[in-house]
Amino acid sequence: MSKLKITTLILGLLLTTLTLAQSCNFNKLVDDLSESSVEFNKIIDKEEGFSAWLILAEEAPSLRTQIEELNLVSKHLAEIKKAGGYKIWKAKLAQSTTTDKLPEFIEKIVGNLKADESTQALLRKDLNTQPELLTLFEKADNVKKIELAEAWKVVNSYPGLRVSEAILEDTRKLLTHTKLAESGLNKELLEQLVKGNRGAGATELQSLIQGYDNLITNGVKFENIDRLISDLNKGGNFAEGAQWVQRYMVKNTQEFAGKTVAFEQTLSVSGNLRRRIDLITQIDGELKSTYYEFKSVQKVPPANFAEQFIKDLNLDGVSELNQLRWIFDGKKVSSLEKKAFVEELLKRQDFLENKKIQGLFKSYYRLDEITQNQLKKLLENNHEWFNEIFKIN
Repeated sequence: MSKLKITTLILGLLLTTLTLAQSCNFNKLVDDLSESSVEFNKIIDKEEGFSAWLILAEEAPSLRTQIEELNLVSKHLAEIKKAGGYKIWKAKLAQSTTTDKLPEFIEKIVGNLKADESTQALLRKDLNTQPELLTLFEKADNVKKIELAEAWKVVNSYPGLRVSEAILEDTRKLLTHTKLAESGLNKELLEQLVKGNRGAGATELQSLIQGYDNLITNGVKFENIDRLISDLNKGGNFAEGAQWVQRYMVKNTQEFAGKTVAFEQTLSVSGNLRRRIDLITQIDGELKSTYYEFKSVQKVPPANFAEQFIKDLNLDGVSELNQLRWIFDGKKVSSLEKKAFVEELLKRQDFLENKKIQGLFKSYYRLDEITQNQLKKLLENNHEWFNEIFKIN
């Protein structure tokens, strides 16, 4: 959305509420309108949708751009006001179970589920109000009943999908995977990954569940995935970037087969500098790692590109160009113009003068020697190095 349209929309919305300055942050509103999906902007364009955003921005900031929650809140504005606020209304909603009594063993499973009372009450409500869900539980043997309850808990942040048999079966399959524990994942981490997936940059839930199942099947091991979860929970640009990393992994499972995947590592760079790496992969027993930079941006080259790329080339563990990957979000950009990237690099004299960088290109093109002028020509006239590193997905 253009800045003019954003400004016009904000002015229009201001006319619908006299308390905007007291209840929300203008910068957050502008950021959300600029960075979120078309669907988000359509919701905010309506008075009830904007009112829902105001409520979530004040009481549940991490949910303010989540389409499902915005739609839910926008349909229950009067009830929320009557209850005394979103959090109170949400708590009452979770506890509003019917008086029907569940079969004894199912009730016992619900009561023993490792979850707080409001989550148990929500499962009880779903079982009482969704006949197909209750039938699914009743038809299952006792072990599977427990597994279904645990699967429901993992996806319980999705009101419309947590009662789906297909979703629950896929989730149950993932939770009972024989390699789950050795992958570094567990039920609690998966629940947080699923919950953080919600929003404009989200992956389809079933694709997410099946993707993690495929990654585990292919022998992927996860390290520091709590750092990815932390970014998902921050909301805004942090969450969008983390969702993009997660979306790429579950879409390209074979690329990570047999590898250990580590998130958000800060590494040393030649010259006592430091570089934060989005994702690093390594095959057990091999010394070389692959270093990923994920970009979910509309402007390319992105801000600070030259500085970041020079640091990547100077990472202590990088000895070949093919160890670097810069992955751009195909939802944001459709093409990468090599010339623009090269122009940014050539503005930095320290790039051409850097002996390690010269050596990396000399090795990549199997040259006996390389000068600054030759390096400049290689950058400008050859595409192999660029296509090796920079990709859209």
